[in-house]
Amino acid sequence: MRYLLVLVIFSIGCSEFSSVAHDDSNNMLLRAQSGDVHAQYLMGVSLTSGDGFEKNEVEAISWYKKAAEQGLPEAQYDLAYMFLMGVGTSQNPERAFFWTKKSAEQGLIRAQFNLSLMYKLGDGVAVSSEDAIYWALKAAEKGHRDSQYNLGTWYGSGDGVLVDNEKAFKWYLDAAMQGSENAKVIVAMRYLSGTGVEEDIIRAYAWMSATESDGASGYFDQVRSKMSQRQIDEAELFIYKCADIMFNNCNVE
Repeated sequence: MRYLLVLVIFSIGCSEFSSVAHDDSNNMLLRAQSGDVHAQYLMGVSLTSGDGFEKNEVEAISWYKKAAEQGLPEAQYDLAYMFLMGVGTSQNPERAFFWTKKSAEQGLIRAQFNLSLMYKLGDGVAVSSEDAIYWALKAAEKGHRDSQYNLGTWYGSGDGVLVDNEKAFKWYLDAAMQGSENAKVIVAMRYLSGTGVEEDIIRAYAWMSATESDGASGYFDQVRSKMSQRQIDEAELFIYKCADIMFNNCNVE
């Protein structure tokens, strides 16, 4: 079953630490050595990227770990990445899971998303669809698009959870409204078939017209083939009036 896995170092260029990021390298090192958690984290970032210091991923891990042990969720997340991908150390999915969970429990949305997939895939932990759903919901409710898409997929297919087409549509729609091209196509086809939502060929046409997904033209032709010219004209008017708000709570009399 298709779902999304995104594991990216979170930290480099992180705006909330920008005032520290532009510090003189020696000053940052002194602050890190004195226990400043943000400076410790930025030492890890700098040593990972080679920005301001010679690149040294092994040493970067030691600084990430210092900040992570002080409870900084971004450091916990990046340390998890290093263990998961084997950057500066041997791969260790169990340690990656440990630090991802620490970060997720503090509310870092990307960590919550990754943790949901670790549970789903059994990466560093036993497979648990229940926990995968729990953490995906945590991230999705905060607006994480890929978590919303995954929930749509899982509820729609019954992957580790009972099929619930209404919930599936709700999460696909949320993801589509945030720009997920795949979700836009699925929302359109669900409007066309009335799966999890009241059948609405006008909205099916509108959502299909909004996607830039490769291969969507065949689906668009499928929608058009079921419409009269009058319906197509109505759909084009709906798009003109409502596209700016992604067709949300918009009706054309």
